[in-house]
Amino acid sequence: MARADSAALWRGLAFGASALAVLALIAAIALVMPAGTRGPAPRPTIAVLVDDARQAAWLALANPTGTRLELRALRPLTPPPGGRFVLWLVGEPGAPPRRLGVLPAAGLVLDQVPVLLRPGATLGVSIEAEDAIGALPRGALVQSGQLIATDGLAALPVSGSP
Repeated sequence: MARADSAALWRGLAFGASALAVLALIAAIALVMPAGTRGPAPRPTIAVLVDDARQAAWLALANPTGTRLELRALRPLTPPPGGRFVLWLVGEPGAPPRRLGVLPAAGLVLDQVPVLLRPGATLGVSIEAEDAIGALPRGALVQSGQLIATDGLAALPVSGSP
């Protein structure tokens, strides 16, 4: 086996293990939380944003109504000198990204998202110059992930959800 094939294999296994760990944590929380007595609760949506090496970088949690978003760094992240992380939403394939705001390295909570967050939408992070953050990203999204409904995880709370 070539050395490049081996590195790709290990990166893939590392990504898979990271994703499984996040899902196992969410499932464990869901099993411990008591189920509601008035029927199924609305489901939040989640996304795991990964980088080009398929390494998990951010965990995104949106409340069931799609109006609140919480991003948490899954590992230490630092933008390059003079740069800032900027969070974007791509509502559907081919649509232009919509800026949601500057993303601090520790994470972010948006209490009033300007658009509804729906399963299937993509969240992405770009690195922008501190003095040149525009309406569209100037470069590629360095991390991204698709929002998915948390079927079977209805008891998972999102801080501050209604």
